[in-house]
Amino acid sequence: MNEKLKDHVTHRVVDEALQKVTEKAMSYADKAQQEIKEDLKTEITQNMKEDIKTEITEDLKLAQTVLQETRTQVKEQLDKEARRNNVIIYRAPESTKSYETI
Repeated sequence: MNEKLKDHVTHRVVDEALQKVTEKAMSYADKAQQEIKEDLKTEITQNMKEDIKTEITEDLKLAQTVLQETRTQVKEQLDKEARRNNVIIYRAPESTKSYETI
């Protein structure tokens, strides 16, 4: 009977040890899986941020280019309007008379 008790206790201890090892292994696997998921989320988020930043930068550069072109066109138009009523007289003698200030 002593031998049976010893076998039973040994079996029970071995089963408990195996159960603990299994739990720890599953726990470790779960932790590793969670860490991998978090790393992937972080990496994907960083990639998305970089893509958005690049897209916004390109849009801003395009907007700046369009704005500069528009400014140039407005300046040219204003210059044309300012010179529109100018009259050019060819071969007219210059006046020698001085103007008096009032």
